[in-house]
Amino acid sequence: MNFFAIARMADNTGFSHILYFSPRIRLTRDGPKLNLDLTLHPEQVHALEMQSGAKVTIPTRNIEALIDTGATYSSVLDEIALQLGLNQVGSVPIAGAHYHQQCPVYSVELMMGPFHIPCSVVGLKPKHKPNIECLLGRDVLQFFTMYYVGPCQSFVLYHGIPPLYERPDPGDRIAPQKPPNQSPGT
Repeated sequence: MNFFAIARMADNTGFSHILYFSPRIRLTRDGPKLNLDLTLHPEQVHALEMQSGAKVTIPTRNIEALIDTGATYSSVLDEIALQLGLNQVGSVPIAGAHYHQQCPVYSVELMMGPFHIPCSVVGLKPKHKPNIECLLGRDVLQFFTMYYVGPCQSFVLYHGIPPLYERPDPGDRIAPQKPPNQSPGT
């Protein structure tokens, strides 16, 4: 399980969250991985509560996810989706180096620290990505800014856009500086 800390950072829009993943991970060997909770989509929870007329116990599973910027869709193992009783909401064609098939799409909620992200994930068989329970694809990563800090073997996920340093106005003229140890006129 990867350690992460949540920091709050003030910017011009209020407060934003940063998730920092510790150097205990091995980025060069395993890639950027994090632990998250996977549960039913809020609409599915609401439908179950309306059907039963009472509050329902929501099944949740802690899983390890690999950040995959090359994946269009986030995905989870089919067996996990079935164990949680996720609703299949469609299917999508998925192709890899040695396979091409229709895969189910499930409606879920991903929880990473303070972030609750309702989304759809593709169900995959273990043979597609051995030893991986979940891939976080660009459909989820679009809400984050990621810094890959290779020398520290860590990475940072920033929810939204990090505050930018104030940039000079292009109309401002800045006099060129003379190189040090140069006399005037040289």
